[in-house]
Amino acid sequence: MASHQITHTRKDKDDDITHVVGKGYAPFDHTSALAIQKIRARTDSYYTSVNGRQVGVKVYVSAAGKPFLRTDRDQTTTNNLDNLPRA
Repeated sequence: MASHQITHTRKDKDDDITHVVGKGYAPFDHTSALAIQKIRARTDSYYTSVNGRQVGVKVYVSAAGKPFLRTDRDQTTTNNLDNLPRA
């Protein structure tokens, strides 16, 4: 299984994450839909790492039934997808 570190995100006008981006050693630019598909198929995993704190990214489903990406809960918000720099 490939593992990707998300370092940046792209958002739409409503501030919803549309892409997850990794820069550096293994650059990538995946739509959120593609990342969700890869996580669900168990072919790829994603994580964030800020100040040495690594946290996994999972697929959650909203009350309206729409899947979205979110980091696992931990003691900090700095590694949350919404708080990563924009690409």
